[in-house]
Parts: sequence; structure tokens; C-alpha cells
Amino acid sequence: MTSPSEPLPQFLAEASRIGQEISVTGKWIPTPKSGLFSKSPASTEMLKVWEDIRAISQTDPGLLSIEINYVVLLGAVFVHQIFKDSDAVVSYFSTTVALLMASLLKVARPELHLVRGLDLPTAAREAIAAIQPAAVFGQYLEGEYKFSWGSSGISSGT
Repeated sequence: MTSPSEPLPQFLAEASRIGQEISVTGKWIPTPKSGLFSKSPASTEMLKVWEDIRAISQTDPGLLSIEINYVVLLGAVFVHQIFKDSDAVVSYFSTTVALLMASLLKVARPELHLVRGLDLPTAAREAIAAIQPAAVFGQYLEGEYKFSWGSSGISSGT
């Protein structure tokens, strides 16, 4: 491996560690499924709902980042969120998600949520599982995920 000839930008040059952040990636399937959803009549409504979610989510102080990707070839929407800590996860899923869930379920259904962090307290797991039973929890352990699969598909994190 060779060293770069130019110095790295400051934000890349500083060492960083994963803190208490929790990352949640959800896969949502449009309903009703109608081929390439980006061209379906339901697409306009679905895009509006996702943009509403993005706008409301960006006002949440515990949400550090939200990224919504429309994956046409898979007929899915991937939502990736990074939360400040487990308290932020509990707050977001018990307030913001609860508020938006009815309108979201009119246009999409959750297929899977992947949740990752150094520590995934029970309260955060329960808040997510309450709206998304098909959730998988992975604990960061020395740069890798530590999985523990339960019989329900939800990990126990041990």
C-alpha cells in the first residue's frame, strides 16, 4: 500500500470511533406492487409520503442523517437513518414513525429493517420491533457485526 502524495482532508485525517450512534436501514415495498413503481400511478403519492417523512425527520434533533433511495430494479425503497443514540431511536419510532405510519402503510409495506450499533438496548429494539417485526439487530464488535439470530428472525444481541 502506498501513501497518498497529497494530504488527506482534515475530516478524513482525524481518527474516528463509533460512538453511541445507531444505524437503521429499512427496505420498503410499494403497495400495490405494479411493476416499475417509479412509473406507476401510485408512485406520485408514494414519493410525496417519502418526502414528507424526510422533511419531518430532518427536524428531529436525535436523527443525525436520513437517506431515502428509490431502487427501481428491486421495486423497493431503502431508507437509511443514523440516530444519535438509543434514546433518539425510541423517541423517533414512538413519535414520528407512529405519526406517519398510517399514511406510509397506504403506499408501502416494510419488508426488513437492519439495525446496527455498538450497544442496542432493549428499549430501542422494542420500539423498532413494535412497527417492524421483521427486524434484524447487529452489534458492532471490533469493526464487524456480531449477530445472534432468534427463532423469530429478531436477534437477541447476545
